[in-house]
Amino acid sequence: MAGAIWFVDRTWRLLRVAFNGVRTAVVTPIEGSNGEYVRVEVEGVHAHGVAYLYFPSLSWRVWENHPFSVASSFSGGAASLEQSSEEIEKGSDSKSVSTASIGPTRPVSTFIARVRSGITAKLAQRLGSSVSIRLPVLIEGPYHSIPAATELSRCDTLIAMGGGVGITALLPVIHTFAVPRRVKLYWGVRHQALINGVGKELARLPSNVSVVTSVGTRLDVAGILEEHLESDSDKGTIGVIVCGPPGMADDVRGAVVRIGKAGRSNKAIVFVDDAFGW
Repeated sequence: MAGAIWFVDRTWRLLRVAFNGVRTAVVTPIEGSNGEYVRVEVEGVHAHGVAYLYFPSLSWRVWENHPFSVASSFSGGAASLEQSSEEIEKGSDSKSVSTASIGPTRPVSTFIARVRSGITAKLAQRLGSSVSIRLPVLIEGPYHSIPAATELSRCDTLIAMGGGVGITALLPVIHTFAVPRRVKLYWGVRHQALINGVGKELARLPSNVSVVTSVGTRLDVAGILEEHLESDSDKGTIGVIVCGPPGMADDVRGAVVRIGKAGRSNKAIVFVDDAFGW
C-alpha cells in the first residue's frame, strides 16, 4: 500500500512537470543587494502559491529541485503595470504610484530568492557579474496554501508581517484577501535594495492595502500587534499572518498568544504561520 501511494504521488508530480513543459527562466540580480538576492522570471506560466523549480543545466543531478514562493503572476497586455520613479520609502505608509504601459502578452511568474546554499548558490555562481542569464527550467506545481486561504477568508481585517523574502508568500495572500477587506502589511528587510527589487509587485497591490517597511531594524512586533488587537478601530475578526525568519515567526506567535491569554483583545483572532519548510 505504501509503495502504491509513493508511485501514484511520483507519477502525478512528473505529469505536472510534463504539463508545464520546458520553460526559460530569466535570472537577474536584485540591484544593490551585492548578489544576496536574485529575481527569477518564467514566461508562459501562470502560478501562485509554491512551485518547485528544476534547473537541469546547473547540475548533473537533474532531479534536484527547490521550492520557491511565487511573488507575483500576471498576464501582461494593455494594462501591464510598471513601477514609477517614486520608490517605496523607509517607514512609508503608502505604496509607490504605478502607471500603465504596454507589457508582455504572456503570463509571467516571478520568484525572489535569497542566495543561500544548493540551487540558489548555483544560480548566483552561474549569474556571476552578468546583467542577466537565461536558463531552461522545469516547473512542478503550483501548490496552493489552502490552510491560509481557508482560515483567513472569514476575517474582516488582515495584519500581514513579513521578513526578507518572506514577502513572496504574503503578496499572493494579500491579493486574494484584500478586496473589500482592510489589509496592513509590515515588512522588515536588511537592505533597501530588496524593497526596490520588489517595487513592481508592491505597486500592483490594491489601493486599500497599507504598506509599512523597516530597513535595517527589526519590526516592533509586540507594539504593532498590541496597537491593532487591543484597539477598537479594527472591528470583527482579525487575521494575523507571518512569513519570515523562524525568530520573527516565534515573536509574532508569542505576542498573539500573550494578548489572547490576557484577554486584552475584544475580537476574535486567526493566526497563520506560513513557514518556509520542506
